[in-house]
Amino acid sequence: MVKSRIVPEAAQREEDAMTGFPESGFGRRALPALLVPALATAPAAQAQAQAWPDRPIRLIYPFGGGAPTEVLARMVAEQMRLALGVPVVFDNRPGAGGLIAAEAVARAPQDGLTLGWLTSSILTINPHIYPSLPYKPEDFAPLSVTYRGPLVLAAARTLAGGDLRGTVAALRGQRGLAYGTAGVATSPHLMMEMFQAETGLELAHLPFRGEQPIVTELLAGRVPLFAGSLATLLPHLDSGAFRVLAISTPQRLAATPAIPTFAEQDMPGFVWRYWHGMVAPAGTPEPVLRRLSEVLIPAIRGEAVQARAMADMQVEPTTRAEFAALVARDLDTYGRLIRSRGIALN
Repeated sequence: MVKSRIVPEAAQREEDAMTGFPESGFGRRALPALLVPALATAPAAQAQAQAWPDRPIRLIYPFGGGAPTEVLARMVAEQMRLALGVPVVFDNRPGAGGLIAAEAVARAPQDGLTLGWLTSSILTINPHIYPSLPYKPEDFAPLSVTYRGPLVLAAARTLAGGDLRGTVAALRGQRGLAYGTAGVATSPHLMMEMFQAETGLELAHLPFRGEQPIVTELLAGRVPLFAGSLATLLPHLDSGAFRVLAISTPQRLAATPAIPTFAEQDMPGFVWRYWHGMVAPAGTPEPVLRRLSEVLIPAIRGEAVQARAMADMQVEPTTRAEFAALVARDLDTYGRLIRSRGIALN
């Protein structure tokens, strides 16, 4: 198969380890000039960190009540409350592909009392899709990734081919076979565009409003291919109505060891993981950001949060610098993919 021109997640690890992402826009030469004022304000910054938080914190969540990740997000909020000693109020702001929630966070006071639970789509796909956004990635200060999730490609039982290799071989020469996703410019849609770029297949995108309707059609054999979250398929794995061809993680998941990765089926380096993470408005004072990071990382690693993770969730906190690097890398990768494949909202 043709090696992808888009650099996926796994192929960037060595580069990430060698690349610095500075905390500010100032270069090394600026440091001596800034040193004296920084030292002069250090006591004030320390006092600010000690006084914060003096009021409840609001956590803006971009989905409605009952979303699959809400239990996890609420437990993270609860662990923050225990660590900080103030209420963390959960604020559901669904709609417009996350734009409503993101704008609310971006426009909030820069005091660390409003935080956002945002997604890879909101931060790294939307900026390339919407001609005018009420926010930009620079409006946020990354705190930590909360979890990463894989995508899967599944085929209806009626589709010829067997495993991924056999299915790709069976589809060569065909044009317009449909695959269903939860919408245009979603992570599954972009993953399938990268899949087509690598395999040379020409498939037809069939967007649905959510994943459950696609699964209904997949089970009935009316949609030949499904691209989406593993969690949506888990209740139906034993139905025999479809086969999961591949999962987009670097290695097989412990929860589903029988599902092979793309990488082990003639697609080395093919890794795609969407993510959710927590941010503050850009301009939030450094001592407050540091304190939030100190609270979030152990909270996400803790047993109370880990116990709420679904089978396909990889609950892995990151440092602020690691999260900033991930956002920058995905912005670049997804932007190149979207431009090269001509992806646009109708």
